Amino acid sequence: AGSCVSWSHVCAWTCGRGTRCVEEEMEDVEAWEDAWERTRNAKGAQECAEAIQEAVRSPDLYYFGEMLGFETVEKLRGTEHGNAWDVLELFAYGTWNDATEKQRERLDEAQKKKLKQLTLLSLVEGQRTLQYNVLLEALEMENVRSLEDFLINDCMYAGIAQGLLDQKQGTFEVTSALSRDLRPEDLGALIETVGDWLSSIDRTINKAHERKAWINAESARLKSEKANLKAQTQGLKGEESKAGEQMEGIDDDAATGAACRSGSPSGPLGASRSKRRR
Repeated sequence: AGSCVSWSHVCAWTCGRGTRCVEEEMEDVEAWEDAWERTRNAKGAQECAEAIQEAVRSPDLYYFGEMLGFETVEKLRGTEHGNAWDVLELFAYGTWNDATEKQRERLDEAQKKKLKQLTLLSLVEGQRTLQYNVLLEALEMENVRSLEDFLINDCMYAGIAQGLLDQKQGTFEVTSALSRDLRPEDLGALIETVGDWLSSIDRTINKAHERKAWINAESARLKSEKANLKAQTQGLKGEESKAGEQMEGIDDDAATGAACRSGSPSGPLGASRSKRRR
């Protein structure tokens, strides 16, 4: 039948697993696929119900929504094994407080811990700073010590959530965490949110293009102004050189006139003065 693992879940799941090596991650993925295949290909209601109980008990499975769509699982509804379907739906979308008293009594310790882990992931989706008093109530923990042991050993070391415990402030500051299955009725809101996000990206890109066009236009304008300024400077240098040549010509003419006045007599006036001397 092929693999039934959603790779979007695989990416979200593996990204939050701390410092575990690739080999360990792949082993977990194989265990995950095996559990899903056992449920989807179960021979009869009893085998399917048992596969579901094993799946919600597994320490490596945190996504169950797609399993609800398996034909073998859907056939359990309204039968003597209908409780298995209810449990699977609880682990896909519900929290500890959503479980009925009867359902809690039927859960073993591993399943109870798993449901509380999923409850924490649901709380993280709403906010990143979780108050101890909120966690104590949501997880039905007896005291702060048991809560901190759960957060450290069953959440952070397990790789489903990472964060900082602040005993003084009484908070768990979450830095990263796995996501949970999305209810079908919530898909429209998610699509709308993603659409708004994409529109915001488009607006940012358009603004970047407009800014780039303005920068290019300003660059071209400045280059043009620089070229005009250079041409004007060259013109002024040419006029200055021409003016200098004209001044040199004037000085030469003045020097020639002075030499004539201080040298040998010439012309009618000079001739008459020469005659009187004789």
